[in-house]
This record gives sequence, structure tokens and C-alpha cells, in this order.
Amino acid sequence: MAKKKIDLICYVEEKIRPYTLNEKGKSSLKKFETDYGTDLIIECVDTSFSNYIRYDANGKITKDSVENFINKIGGIAYNKNLSPVEAKVRHVLNIVKTNFNYYDQNIARSLLNRYIKSLKEKDYTELDLIRDFDSELIPMIQECRNWSDWFQRMEQWEQEINNWDNKRNETEVNYTDCILPTTLFENCPTYIAKVCKQINCSFDNNLFDCTAVMMRRLLEILLILTFQKFDIENEILNQDGTCHIVLDKIIKNAQNSKIINLSASSKKDMEKYKTLGNFSAHKIWYNCTEPDIRTNILHFRVLIEELMYKSAIKE
Repeated sequence: MAKKKIDLICYVEEKIRPYTLNEKGKSSLKKFETDYGTDLIIECVDTSFSNYIRYDANGKITKDSVENFINKIGGIAYNKNLSPVEAKVRHVLNIVKTNFNYYDQNIARSLLNRYIKSLKEKDYTELDLIRDFDSELIPMIQECRNWSDWFQRMEQWEQEINNWDNKRNETEVNYTDCILPTTLFENCPTYIAKVCKQINCSFDNNLFDCTAVMMRRLLEILLILTFQKFDIENEILNQDGTCHIVLDKIIKNAQNSKIINLSASSKKDMEKYKTLGNFSAHKIWYNCTEPDIRTNILHFRVLIEELMYKSAIKE
């Protein structure tokens, strides 16, 4: 049975009673409907209504909020129509603008466009780019002291990326499948595969503190990606939404999440690898030993594989 077409004007006026749309408002909505399609605009109307409509003491919709609600629909539609990468770029630009006293929109966008171009030339997919922004670029912005610091780092990163050798055979790094089998990560995004290789390589070379720290890092990355996959990343962001909360709290949220629904063993084991990595990174008189790692290899592998599937790194 065909889906009944919704009359957009009637839909909006039903929401804002006793107010009605003037001719300018109707014309704007019709243009949005032509540009973006009825379904998307209906979704944007609902989003704008829930975010911007306000009520007076008598529970009646205020006129000012109705005007604000109508004015926001076009911007919401534009943002929803962006590609995932462009949406992420706009998010990053907002972070830069918020974090630094000085801000130049044109220069910031140019830096990001060049950064993206460099990564694409190294065969980064859109998914790789988005994950790079989340795991590398945004944390770097949070570390920068000011605009100049960020500007210099972006130029340095661009230069480093451009100097990458696409033909370099990374399998020449000597490592065995001592902790994570190559078949587990060989088709994963580059930045995930590199962390997995470093875990194996450091263990092979008796760098056990390095192994523990990288195991912790992989756990944190995959947990963040899992929250993103289920569209609940807001649960692990700080109050202003600019960075992720500490791993300890991320783990607790994951353990309690009915949406993610981790297995009992994974819920239990996450604390173990967080602690192991923390000890190697922060305990002054502690040095990780081979038994510290070896006794936990199987459970770590099981945990990482589950998170790879949960985060859709593997399908």
C-alpha cells in the first residue's frame, strides 16, 4: 500500500496552533521540501520543534519560539544533508572556534581540507577519515594551547602524511600473532591495524610495558567506536560535548549499557586491561612482565574480537 503523502504546511500549522504560517513561511517550507524532500523536512520539523519550541506559564506555545522554530528548519535540513565527512568537519570547526580566543574560519577550513586531501591520497576512505578525526584530530585539538599551536601542528601533520611512503610494506615489521592474530585485524582500518601490530611486535620484543599500554589504547578506541556505532556517543562525552570522558567511566557505561549488550566475560575483563595499561603508564615502581601479559592473552583476544564486531570494524 502506498504511503500517504503528508501536507507539510498542514503538518507544521497543526504543531504551532493557534499560530499559522504567513506567506513567507509557507514559501520557505515549500522551497525546503523541493530542495530536500518531504521526508527529510518532516524529520527536521520534528527536530526543530523539540529543540526550540517554548511554552509560557499557562502551557501555551510562545510566539517568539514559533518564529525561532521555523527559522531553524532550513539549517537543520542543510546539516542533515551533509556528507558524514563534511558534518564532521563542521563539528571540528566548532571545536576549534570554541577552544581558541583567535579563530579564522577560512584558514581553519583550508587546513582541514588539506589534511583530508593528504589522507585521501594515502587511500583513506570516508570511514577512515571520520575515525581519524575522532581518535586523532579532535584529541589533538584539545591538547593545543592556542590557535598558533594548532595551526603549526596541522601543518606538521600534513607534511608528515605527505611523506608517508605508500609503497612501504608494513608486513616487514617483524611480529608474530602472539596476542592478536593477523586475520583478526588485516582488513581493519589502517589506524586499528597499526595498533594491533604494535601490540604483537612489542610483546615479541619483550617490551611488556609498551604492550600493556597499547592493549589499553586499543580497548579505549574500540569502546569509543562502539558507542559511536550505536549512536550513543553522547553518553561518553563531557558536559560541553567536546571530548570523551576517562576510560574508567567509559567502561562503566559500556558495562551498564543494554543497547551495547556486552557479554558477561567482556564486562568483567575490561577493567583488567585498563588497570594493566594504567600500571605500565603511571606506576613509578612497576614494570610489566611477560606473565602479566601472557596469562591474559586469550581473554584479551576474545574481548577485542567482540568489540570489533560491536563497533562494526568487522562484519
